[in-house]
Amino acid sequence: MNDTEQQIDLAQLLLSIMQQIGEFMQAERTTLFLYDRERDELWSKVALGAGVDEIRLPAGTGIAGHVMNTGETINIPDAYADPRFNPEVDRKSGFYTRSILCQPVVNYQGQRIGVVQVLNKHSGTFNAQDEKLLEALGSQSAVAIENSQLYENVSKLRAKELALSQELEQKHRELQQAYLSIESNNAKLRSRLSNRRLIQRFVLASLLVVSFGLGGWWFFGQNNYEQLRAQFLARFGKDTHAVMQTANAGHHKIIEVETQAVDDWLRLSGKVQPISWVELSSPLDASIQQLHFRYGETVEAGQLLITLDTHEQQRQLREANSRLIQAEEEMAKLNNWPNSLEVIRARREVTRAQEQLTRSQRLTQETQRMFDKGIVSANELEDNKASVIEQKRALVSAQESLQEVLAGGGESQKRIARLSLQNAREDVEALRASLAQSEIRSPTAGIIFPSLNNAPNNAQETLRIGRKIDNNMPLLAIADFSGIAIESSVPETTLTSLKTNQTAKISIPALDDVTLDGYITFIAGRASVDDGQRRNNASSSFKVEVAVPNISLEQRQQLRIGMTASARVKIYDNPAAIVVPFEALLVEDDEYAVQVVNADGSQERREVVVHSTLVDGVEIAEGLAAGDKVVLQN
Repeated sequence: MNDTEQQIDLAQLLLSIMQQIGEFMQAERTTLFLYDRERDELWSKVALGAGVDEIRLPAGTGIAGHVMNTGETINIPDAYADPRFNPEVDRKSGFYTRSILCQPVVNYQGQRIGVVQVLNKHSGTFNAQDEKLLEALGSQSAVAIENSQLYENVSKLRAKELALSQELEQKHRELQQAYLSIESNNAKLRSRLSNRRLIQRFVLASLLVVSFGLGGWWFFGQNNYEQLRAQFLARFGKDTHAVMQTANAGHHKIIEVETQAVDDWLRLSGKVQPISWVELSSPLDASIQQLHFRYGETVEAGQLLITLDTHEQQRQLREANSRLIQAEEEMAKLNNWPNSLEVIRARREVTRAQEQLTRSQRLTQETQRMFDKGIVSANELEDNKASVIEQKRALVSAQESLQEVLAGGGESQKRIARLSLQNAREDVEALRASLAQSEIRSPTAGIIFPSLNNAPNNAQETLRIGRKIDNNMPLLAIADFSGIAIESSVPETTLTSLKTNQTAKISIPALDDVTLDGYITFIAGRASVDDGQRRNNASSSFKVEVAVPNISLEQRQQLRIGMTASARVKIYDNPAAIVVPFEALLVEDDEYAVQVVNADGSQERREVVVHSTLVDGVEIAEGLAAGDKVVLQN
């Protein structure tokens, strides 16, 4: 993403925040004034519903100016009745202001950086609850504003860094051009030296001819030859040799090859991100009793964020305890079922039916004897016999009822009772655990944001005191700043030099003179090619993430999401590299060689393999060793 796109994203983020404020506050218009310290003015580039691009006011003018100077919260039910109201903005925009709620926008250091103002509540006037809501939303706006201002400063630093990088590349090209120029001059010099050697040979041949001529003259003439020869050699022979030696020494320098450390670093540019995002959800169905945070502020691990109202959970816990007691009594009753009241009653009915049957049988026998003696009638005897039959039926029914009651305490009923008891106990434990979570605390150090997983219908509703929330409902997102991550991308040509867990040095321009130690945590397995690359058939790029697992408290307080960062990853390291100056290298037909001086003083041309070009020379991969002596060409 380029700089223009990032600036657009920040503007869209700020616009989205102001739109949400307008909807939350149920206001007709929302305006964010930012403070320009250089011009001592309040200006607005976000005025929802207005037909102007920018509004500028002196810092002490109107309601916004008063809030900026004093830091007070101003709630005006009738704007035109307040002498601090400046109607100039209404005249420019054609908007009629009825009610105003205005608050300062304060950063995490407590400094006022602007003013947020909402106008004309749809129903009635703004109240104290609206003031608390606007304060919470204003803190979120402060985070976006400071990120934008910090980004502008970092962009200027990046521009300077880019200019320095371009200047360094220009110097490198000049060095390369100088190297090629030196090679060209070396070729010319070798040609001149070759011509000079031919001249020297010609001169020596001429001297020999002259010497033979002088010898003949001496042989035929006088002893003056020795004197002439001595004078000639003194003037021409010895002096000429000395001149040649001096010329050769001036054009060639011999150095001994030594090893030196050589490394290569790959620079990655990206944006600061939290090392992870932690989503907090509601542990139970409840309502918010108290909020202990503001969006955009930094929190520490274990810090209290939300207190929940647990009256409903306490009622549910009482009901669950009641069910648990009933289940425990039922289980105890089944474990002692043979002695239970139901079984005792059923056995008592069987005994009573048995006793009644015995009495009926005895009475029938007595009636039979009396009938045999003619004392009672046959009808009375038949009635007694019918009573015996009825009592037998009653006894059978009582015995069957006893069996049914006894079966009510069998293994199947006990198993059902055990399950009911287990469910009751789990309900009680779950409600007790929920009550223990009535205080929601931050699991890590970081920055508070609205939930990232809210559904679109819930995304416009912020957390507030008294709001009903459901179990597992997303509440907050915490940007975990116990460490940081840097997201970057690399072209496919350098991808093979990277691997996970590879160490890196991270620098952040906003943190002066601070270098952080990190490592590569992620290398994408799939290229991320945008539409422009597809159209131009450009090489693909791959996402790379570098992490710093731990940062100090001071650094965590200074860092912000989206800050520019760079990471240097060491991709090559040779502590004993063979490096020679550019002047030692001979280039012919894309082949490289050096002139090596042997132990006996003779020279030979030796081909070498160049590994890489450095600022002050070239690294030789093959062909030379430490201690070799090479000739530097002028």
